[in-house]
Amino acid sequence: NTIEAIAAATPTEVGELCSDADLSMTEVVKFVRAVQEAEPQNELLIKFLRDLNLQRALVPLQDRGVRSVDDLKRILADEVLFNEIADESRLLYAEAMDLKRAVESRAEKDPDNVLVQHMLKSNAASSRRTSEMARAISGCFAVSHEQFVELDAEVRKHYGTKYRSADVTMVTVVEDIIKPRCKSTGKSIAEQLNGKAKLAVETFVTHSWREPWAPFAKAIIEEGTKNPRPPNLFICSLALKQGDEATVKAQVGGNVETAPFLKALREANKLLVVRNGIEDIYTRMWCVAELVFASDLGFEETGRIDVVGPDNFKGSTFGCKDARCSKPGDKKMIEEWMESKKISQSRIDEVVRRIRSCPSRQG
Repeated sequence: NTIEAIAAATPTEVGELCSDADLSMTEVVKFVRAVQEAEPQNELLIKFLRDLNLQRALVPLQDRGVRSVDDLKRILADEVLFNEIADESRLLYAEAMDLKRAVESRAEKDPDNVLVQHMLKSNAASSRRTSEMARAISGCFAVSHEQFVELDAEVRKHYGTKYRSADVTMVTVVEDIIKPRCKSTGKSIAEQLNGKAKLAVETFVTHSWREPWAPFAKAIIEEGTKNPRPPNLFICSLALKQGDEATVKAQVGGNVETAPFLKALREANKLLVVRNGIEDIYTRMWCVAELVFASDLGFEETGRIDVVGPDNFKGSTFGCKDARCSKPGDKKMIEEWMESKKISQSRIDEVVRRIRSCPSRQG
């Protein structure tokens, strides 16, 4: 009876049911999996485990007695506890999203499979609730499409007739508009707009800061409006608090896999590569690292990479070993990470070659 009730419950109700049955979420999962080994075709158990994999992202909260919005606010206000829970939830959430994508992919390939379609449909609402709550404690800041459009309008107003000038780049926008706002509030643009109740990271934008702002903004806005509901965006200049080198370094940290860029990629549904006609983005080491990480997460093989912008550098033979970072320490950190993962330069160069030559809008 407890299993049947949990299978139909919302994430908050799951916690209450587990508590009433004197079971932790982990114990329930272990129990159901043990039963499933004996009954592999049991549809209720299959559905239950499908739901629980998403709800597992909330385990760190539920294990600490979080049962309400007020409890969540308490966690958000306690920085030490917040960071501790966020670290646990990132890993659980990444696993949940991997399974969610697998089910969605299976549903596309096997549309007549009644069980898969049932799992997809019945869990849609609870998945969304769980996803939003899990992402809210994940540590990554996104902005909505509408918020980006408003920022672009602010940039237009600030630069006036110079808005379309090649001299107005992401670098100048950060210096003239973003840094002053971050300094006055002590927060990133995304946090200023949305507070600690972070928006879900749906599309991760990889690009060069040296590109002119106007075509970059145009590409982002046009891409977003092609969707019935434009996705929320992770753009590093807006997600991180911009300031001096020490301010940025404190947020990036000394470990590639826990850097905010790769955390956000774990959450994202799509990687949007914004090329430009001024600089090959794959002469930038962080862009290379983002592409490698996205590839390892299966973005390329599942068609979740979109490419926009001119293909001016499609014939380039510039290798990843020569890619640059504005901070020398970051380049060394990324190279050591790639070496530890046994990622060969030839493999990276091949992935980069495909993106450089990819027609715009094609994943």
